[in-house]
Amino acid sequence: MEHGTTLPAEARTKQRDQTAAELVRALLIINGGGVVALLAFLQAIWSSDKAVAKSVVIALVVFAIGAALAAAFSFVSAPSKLVPAK
Repeated sequence: MEHGTTLPAEARTKQRDQTAAELVRALLIINGGGVVALLAFLQAIWSSDKAVAKSVVIALVVFAIGAALAAAFSFVSAPSKLVPAK
């Protein structure tokens, strides 16, 4: 491809869809990994330190919300995959 030329609409649409899918995958891995790590940590401290456990539960909720939003993004963006880029 020469300098200054643009991709056809179909190629841009495919590239946009691939980028969105990779973004969702990365967000799910990051947030899901955070939840798993915090659950393991929470199990270790649950009975010994309730103050820290409360903070860990709050962090768990934040990571879970992040994972839910990433999954929701994939469903919300699905209709846009049917419309080619202009």
